[in-house]
Amino acid sequence: MTHLKVSALLLFFVLGTFEVRGQPSVMPVPPAPPSATATLVGHLVQGLYEDNSKPAAEATLAIEVDFARPPKAADPDSYRRFVLDSMVVALRQKGWTGERVAAKANPSFIIEISLTADLGKNLMLAQARLRRMPLSIWERLRFPQGVLRKNAPADVQLDLEIRSILGMTIASFPSKNALYLRGSKLHHKELLSNPILAILIKDLNDDRVPEVAFLQRNQLKVARYRGKAFQEVVAGYDLRKGARPNASKLRDPIASLIGVTQSDGRTLLVAATSDYSEPLAFRVTPESHLQALPMRVGGGAWPLYALGVNRMVGLDWPVGTDVLRGPVNELGLKDGSAMMSQASLEGAYMLARFDHRILNPEGMVSGGLVSSEVPSRVSWMPQFLSVSTDYDVFVSDSQQGEILRQKHGTASYVVDLNHDGEPEILATGTGLTGDDVLTLYSKRETGYVPITSVSLTKDNVRGQVTALSFGDVDRDGRSEFVVASHDGRRSYLGVVEVGLTQ
Repeated sequence: MTHLKVSALLLFFVLGTFEVRGQPSVMPVPPAPPSATATLVGHLVQGLYEDNSKPAAEATLAIEVDFARPPKAADPDSYRRFVLDSMVVALRQKGWTGERVAAKANPSFIIEISLTADLGKNLMLAQARLRRMPLSIWERLRFPQGVLRKNAPADVQLDLEIRSILGMTIASFPSKNALYLRGSKLHHKELLSNPILAILIKDLNDDRVPEVAFLQRNQLKVARYRGKAFQEVVAGYDLRKGARPNASKLRDPIASLIGVTQSDGRTLLVAATSDYSEPLAFRVTPESHLQALPMRVGGGAWPLYALGVNRMVGLDWPVGTDVLRGPVNELGLKDGSAMMSQASLEGAYMLARFDHRILNPEGMVSGGLVSSEVPSRVSWMPQFLSVSTDYDVFVSDSQQGEILRQKHGTASYVVDLNHDGEPEILATGTGLTGDDVLTLYSKRETGYVPITSVSLTKDNVRGQVTALSFGDVDRDGRSEFVVASHDGRRSYLGVVEVGLTQ
């Protein structure tokens, strides 16, 4: 089959292009995850009303939002109003049915929210205080400011929505030295004993601190980043104890590691390698233990990406080949029932979905901005990335697809690094020997353009990239790429930071 035929088929069947305008995309698209502001407000409400407590249903309530030290040239009032309205919505969902009044109208309760933008750490910080106001003249004399019931802190990254509402300037990439690769000799030895095949960065035990899951050939390990290295392995599981071996193993196995949200809000880890014949499901307990669950995941399908609550997308298990192909199914997590078969994958080394939001030009308004107009400024449009058997890298959303101009390896990642609504891509090289090269692409009017690259020969990171992920591993508010590589003898781990200029 010719290169052009392969490209055309993959674009049609895999990447969600439209045959007729208005038809659904080929790849299943999950509901949008909550924005940073929704998460921020949700954490504040959860902190103010812990242990299943609720606000007094019919009480009058005042909400005051103060923005301390807003960014220069920003519009803090627009975001302040947005937080206030979002807080009202969150309280309504919590069961509050009373009236929102001004603080001078003698409400029963007051919630005071203080916002601070930490640009150095790329964080929006919030502190909420719940006060019960005096019920009698005697209480008013004794506690004129009311009685403090609860304090609740929260913080989130400054995402595209927050930046667009504030009117913050968009960061750009320097012409060179935009990627900083940092290795270490202090990584835990268990993480380097075998090739790392997949990485997932996510808060796995609901402590609001990200853990990093590493899937190796026979081991699943959960680690934390400490002192500029993955020094602490908090949990591990030997896959040989729970999974049936694959009768047709590969010399170089492939793997998949995804996180699926369950109905109770907790994350379920789904791990799969081609050395075995089915995926396994795990939970990370509050004590950071890795708990294997006795359930058949997705009917034994190969997991591609999470779709929603107790849902994932999967396809036929690879047997004797490192190419993913077959019907692409929407699956129930527990019973494995196929809800829908939406495509037939001709063949790809990689297929993944990445969360992404874009700016809507029609949602932009000049002058004052009322809260009802804010949601129209940002839309959720996930990106799909696949690598064909010809090493063509395809990137697509629900409207259009594009092929990178150069061929690349199977490990790639899509993310909006500078929060401008346009995705960037970090791609690996195609060489089978020597040290790999990471290339960063940025979206331009003419398509994706390579803007900088970094070689793995630096700082104790060598060989070929075996896994790539992205997230805030050091909890500084700025996410990094985590790169795993192998040179045929040993494994390496590196962290790639992206330098931006305002």
